[in-house]
Amino acid sequence: MKKLLLSALALSLAFLSQAQITKGTTFIGGGFQINRFNSTGGDSSVSNQNPYSSGYSIAPTVGWAIKNDLVFGVTLGYGHGKTDYKSSNSPVNISNNYLGSLFLKKYKPMGKGFSLFGQGSLGINWSKTSSNLVPQYSSSQTSWGPSLTLFAGPAYRAGRHWQAEAALPGLAVINYSHSSYVQKAQNSPDQHSNSNGFSVSTAFSNFSQFTFSILYII
Repeated sequence: MKKLLLSALALSLAFLSQAQITKGTTFIGGGFQINRFNSTGGDSSVSNQNPYSSGYSIAPTVGWAIKNDLVFGVTLGYGHGKTDYKSSNSPVNISNNYLGSLFLKKYKPMGKGFSLFGQGSLGINWSKTSSNLVPQYSSSQTSWGPSLTLFAGPAYRAGRHWQAEAALPGLAVINYSHSSYVQKAQNSPDQHSNSNGFSVSTAFSNFSQFTFSILYII
């Protein structure tokens, strides 16, 4: 019986150590997304018919365990999108987005490779969206601002080098943004405007925002 209890204890400790993130561990991961949408059959002479949109985004992430189960990391991101309505009187819309953030993530081992984590991220976003219908009309909007994001989720350690995580990224978001808008129209003076915005939001009511990621552990 004593040997059986010792064996069970050793097995439990092995599971816990597999889930634990030890100091000095390095994580490499990130996300990549491609999207495409095309509509046909509409009247090409009518504005906003037959939209075609495409885009992609990439966000590599590197993290370092500064203590057991405590990870500090950096995320950089870029996204590009384009929408073309393929009509003579509709503009082409193009967007570019940049992101940089620092994060701190705390893990709570649950055993058998599973753990729960909470993460806080402080980032800054910069984006530019332009709309062009040459030569009649063009406009552009540039926005930037910091944001604080809190989210949590489960993680599963699959072997020595791989970990899968799911998260509700908008658990709590505090965001500030500053925007500058310029509009140019043929035979009209340019129009300029600026705006500032502050928002606080949560995603408790929208669990469809769950995201999944795979991390490689060194």
